[in-house]
Amino acid sequence: MKATIKFFFLLILLSFSVSSAQSTIESDRWGITASFQKDQIDILVPYMFSGGVIAPIFGIVSFTEVATDLHLGLTEKIYFNDESTRPYLGFVQLIYLLFPDEGETINDWVLGISMGGEHFFNNDFSVGISGQLNVAIASEESIRFGNPGNVNLNTAASLYATIYF
Repeated sequence: MKATIKFFFLLILLSFSVSSAQSTIESDRWGITASFQKDQIDILVPYMFSGGVIAPIFGIVSFTEVATDLHLGLTEKIYFNDESTRPYLGFVQLIYLLFPDEGETINDWVLGISMGGEHFFNNDFSVGISGQLNVAIASEESIRFGNPGNVNLNTAASLYATIYF
């Protein structure tokens, strides 16, 4: 339900925006992104270059007196145009590190491909939506993907907002 509300809020922002972005947004800049997926929020540090973005991914979830879950990864987006609204093809590589309060660290790997769109309201602010198709490699001890020790195929979606400097 929260994701639906966020999605509609994003659509309203896009449809009522009176600011028009430049047809070409400046490249060679850093930014900070907040990405929202269901119960997970990740922080990305994107670097925009001509034609795309590459960004390290950082996320952490702490379960009091149970475990800490750390997300580390890298994503890349290749834009199809340089207009204010840019569809893109992306690639994602993640490792999920679960540090239980008792027991050994559990590692899960994710490799994915994504498609989405990003709208630049101006040179410094954008919002976007992304859908992913992932191959997840679960460790023997993991229950994250419901299939311990096996390779899983799953989907994901995210909403995000970026501020560029």
